[in-house]
Amino acid sequence: MSEMSRALTHDHYKVLGVGREATPAQIRAAFLRRAKQWHPDRNPSPRATEAFQLLNRAYATLRDPDARSRFDRQLDLCRPSRPMYGHPRDIAARMRSRASFGTREEGHRHWAYVGLHLTGILFSTVLFTGTVTGIALNGWPAYLLVFSLPGLTVVPESWNAIRSK
Repeated sequence: MSEMSRALTHDHYKVLGVGREATPAQIRAAFLRRAKQWHPDRNPSPRATEAFQLLNRAYATLRDPDARSRFDRQLDLCRPSRPMYGHPRDIAARMRSRASFGTREEGHRHWAYVGLHLTGILFSTVLFTGTVTGIALNGWPAYLLVFSLPGLTVVPESWNAIRSK
């Protein structure tokens, strides 16, 4: 890991929730919005102080044109300027859209998603029925059922996830 990438621990744009093309006014508005949300006097979370300090560092860097250009150069050195698959928000939007499964890669992702949930349903069902069978036919203690019941919580969530695809 290079010295520069070690120094770059947070993407200030992501911290503020703006893109690299954001204007100074947009950066200021984003800072004020998030500062209200994470100010330690308003937010009782134990992470509020740390988040607020991170917001202040991000804003201090991005509001100064020289510091912002240095930070942009660091970003360019630490990661490719064009992500391989796009911004995670864009990927999530494409994955939610049924019509977007036109390309081969997106189709594979869809079936991997469905397969993952079907595997969860199958595993939890087999675990539960196996435990019930062991109790009924092999004299296993009934308290073992308690260990397989949490597995059944996967079934409705996975089923709903598959149906929403």
